[in-house]
Amino acid sequence: MRYIQTTLALLLTGLGASAQRIDTLMHVYSAAYPTEKVYLHLDRGAYNSGESIWYKAYITAEGAPSVLSKNLYVELIDDHGHVVDRATNVVVEGSAAGSFAIPKTYNGPYINIRAYTRYMLNYDTAFAFMKTLRVMNVAAGPVVTHARPAQPAATGAHAAAHPAEPAGTELRFFPEGGDCVNGMESRIAFKATGPDGFPSDVQGVIVDGKGVKQAVFASVKDGMGSFELTPVKGAVYQAKWTDKNKVQHTTPLPGALDKGVVLRVDSEDSSKTYTIGAVTGDTAGRTVYHMVASLGGQVFYLATLRLQDGEIVHQSFATSNIPSGIVTVTVFAEDWQPLAERISFVDNNEYMFYPAIHQLYTKLDKRAENQIEIEYADQVKSNLSVAVTDADLDVPVGDKADNIISSLLLTSDLRGKVYNPWDYLSNPVDSIRHEVDLVMLTNGWRRYDWHNITSRTYPRLKYMPDSIMSLIGTIYGVPAKMKRDMGTINLITDDGGKAHRFLFAEIDTDGVFRIPNYLVYGEQKIYYSFNKKDLFTSAVIRMDNGLYKGLPGAPGADSLRPVIEFSDSLLAHQKIFQRLVHDTVGLFKVKNLQQIIIKAPTKSPEQVLDEKYASGLFSGGDGYPFDVANDPAAQAALSVFQYLQGRVAGLQITTGAGPTSLQWRGGTPGLYLDESPVDANTLQNIPMTDVAYIKVFRPPFMGMGGANGGIAIYTKKGGDRQPPADFKALEHTVLIGYTAPKEFFSPDYATAQAAATPDSADLRPTLYWQPFVLLDSKTRRAKLSFYNNDITKRFKVVVEGMTADGRWAHKELLIDTEDTRGAGAGR
Repeated sequence: MRYIQTTLALLLTGLGASAQRIDTLMHVYSAAYPTEKVYLHLDRGAYNSGESIWYKAYITAEGAPSVLSKNLYVELIDDHGHVVDRATNVVVEGSAAGSFAIPKTYNGPYINIRAYTRYMLNYDTAFAFMKTLRVMNVAAGPVVTHARPAQPAATGAHAAAHPAEPAGTELRFFPEGGDCVNGMESRIAFKATGPDGFPSDVQGVIVDGKGVKQAVFASVKDGMGSFELTPVKGAVYQAKWTDKNKVQHTTPLPGALDKGVVLRVDSEDSSKTYTIGAVTGDTAGRTVYHMVASLGGQVFYLATLRLQDGEIVHQSFATSNIPSGIVTVTVFAEDWQPLAERISFVDNNEYMFYPAIHQLYTKLDKRAENQIEIEYADQVKSNLSVAVTDADLDVPVGDKADNIISSLLLTSDLRGKVYNPWDYLSNPVDSIRHEVDLVMLTNGWRRYDWHNITSRTYPRLKYMPDSIMSLIGTIYGVPAKMKRDMGTINLITDDGGKAHRFLFAEIDTDGVFRIPNYLVYGEQKIYYSFNKKDLFTSAVIRMDNGLYKGLPGAPGADSLRPVIEFSDSLLAHQKIFQRLVHDTVGLFKVKNLQQIIIKAPTKSPEQVLDEKYASGLFSGGDGYPFDVANDPAAQAALSVFQYLQGRVAGLQITTGAGPTSLQWRGGTPGLYLDESPVDANTLQNIPMTDVAYIKVFRPPFMGMGGANGGIAIYTKKGGDRQPPADFKALEHTVLIGYTAPKEFFSPDYATAQAAATPDSADLRPTLYWQPFVLLDSKTRRAKLSFYNNDITKRFKVVVEGMTADGRWAHKELLIDTEDTRGAGAGR
């Protein structure tokens, strides 16, 4: 967690006991309710129907890789809000990966992808990850956006924005801090949105009820701008303005309060200056206010002010020693009721790391081999994903749409649409400071419930962070008197004939049995029998995995409506997309690749074993395989740990009178029995005669608890230990597990020959996709090879990722020139 390392500033004197505790109360509250976020790196920004969407998920909690949730839920949603497909993925080291296939018959111009953890559902679903993708081979009609409405500060009774004409350009006003107060100068921001959902430039004047001009305004960035106004009691104000099409509009301004406070925050290089003005109505005395600045659930500045009626004060606080992110500035009354609030962005540029992309070997010919290298020179572990696409069939390099940095640092905390958010973080010029402040003024945000914090009220969470799936069985049809002693149930799993597992579980008095940490991908058939057979002649079993079943499709629900998130640059390429799709007569379909003939080499004994036993995250990978069943030395070993001693470089195993301990590269590797996490004591007691296969993964291994490598023990099954011959005559049921992972298809033309028919054209828009590139101080480079398709002349490489200490990377490279020297310069 990224804690704020700064001293709490207490300005002025006379702080009460409750004021001195607000920082402690907020720290306790934020620790009890940490914020989890999700971001998806997609292989491309636009697709055709029938193609696959490949994604890598990054899950954070308070800025660092999340250790809270172990499951991720991802949904494909059509342009009417209906769920088309769902996926459930295991979260490992704060990340997960998967894919969706857009149905070939899909005819919507847009499709949406939504991702969240179950824990995130305790809060507003508007903060779930949501991205809208263009389906390029479907003709798009008028763009209809359903953007989440921007929310002004909740403190003002008159702060609601007033739309002009819902069918045309919409103009909303946002008084800074939440309210205007009569007699006090206020800054009022505005945001204009066209009927297509994109920003619209506007200009106009503010007039009072007599038609006298009071202010002039014009948008300065993406339809946003601001102006100053000192409202007068009894006056009514309205904006007379013109949109980009020269259409004239009139929109009323929010009303002003007779009493209240006005808050203004201005950004400097390493500080924030705030101005507070008060109209109290008390001309004799002073009124007490508290000003609190917080970031990430930590109060880093607190001041108590005593103001006379009409008095204005100016103060500042330093921001150079706090993490980058959205600061919440709140003014409270003496009794800690919030009166005014606004957010401000701090950018200290400490949140990024910089992997290098090296162009090793580039050949733009048809089906030519290419090589790139990803390098990361840092001591902290990094978890990266890499996509290589046809640059002419993807969002252009340098596009300013959302990416991992702008999403996790900026937009994931905002309610409302931010246009081209990466523009505010990738551009260091001073003008950006003012422009990002307009974003802060015109969007709602993830708010704290100050009443709960100050009253020490802790709401009960409906969804606690979940663990990996379990096998949960519920028995029905058993008389109540028999439930007092139901004994055990015997289970035989059948993974399509590949392997069998023999399990048993105790049945409790509610007729429920559980096997925790039970990893299954796809469907698994489970045969069962009861030890007390005479008691269960009419019993029926329903199996469940304990996972959340997903949010419902909710057409028309504001919190779930898609936000169109493609940019002008993608719109400019729309004709290119459509022309290429037309010229190739739809040959982008993956089905064409099935006609490429692959001459597969003979499988090694280790590959045969791996296919027989390993599945999901455990299949393939970088490690050491051991065929224990056919190794005479294994039969002489007293335990799996004794067998492994001295066989794996760098793995230190200590056995003796005490518990077994393991160390590999400074940490303890994860331990798994038949792909379920176990402790060392459990593995120590497994007879070697029951072990068929051992697989040791080099660090880091993307399994549960495998940051320092993993050791997977597989017991004899299938052909090694046959189940009863008649076991398929037993009653059975089906358990649904995690979404079965699919492997990205990347042809190897060094050993493949294309079929000699015109239909064998290779027109893959995504040439390479690798969701897990794991680098650290010992593994600093990863060499990646891929083959070109039949038409691509420019490659777009995108690398995104996250480090173990909560820094993020977004790197792009356009490759449009050949380099066959064997080693290219770092880019």
